[in-house]
Amino acid sequence: MVFYPCNPSILHEPKNRQIQTSNGPYHMKYPIMGLLPEAQKMNAIEVYKISRAMFLVALFATVPGDWFTVFLIDQIGQFAIQIGGFLMMSIFMAVVGFQYSEVRGNSCDGQSLSGFCEENIFQFMVFYGLTFFFANFGPHSTTFILLAELFLARLWSTCHGISATAGKARAIISAFVV
Repeated sequence: MVFYPCNPSILHEPKNRQIQTSNGPYHMKYPIMGLLPEAQKMNAIEVYKISRAMFLVALFATVPGDWFTVFLIDQIGQFAIQIGGFLMMSIFMAVVGFQYSEVRGNSCDGQSLSGFCEENIFQFMVFYGLTFFFANFGPHSTTFILLAELFLARLWSTCHGISATAGKARAIISAFVV
């Protein structure tokens, strides 16, 4: 199952929520990749670096995905774009998942900010960006277009709000129950 959107921000992740893997705790993406220090050691410069990294992901991945949808939705169709987006997101996440040890690198003590040596940050960022591109050239854009076509014009905002609320409620329930 593909979870979207994949939020790269390290500010939103609670400190006590760590996922234990066979290679130690996985807490945040950027500190592990060596791009930023841990949240406790951050200052305004590090927050700026996070903002810059998120801006670059948006500039080179999410915005072009939206524009591809705008230009190609009439030629390809909503269903093909949505299914294609989910498929490509699944493929890119599976590649990163299966090559996780290559992407993360080998453990080394004190020689690197992330604690890992020989990591392949570029490969991770390319697949991460492509995942965002296909999230927007797929389920993200087509979801909003479908709602606009499904409901009557005078009820758009009300029905869109109800649909968004139901989606958020479903996400909260699945996060805590499943």
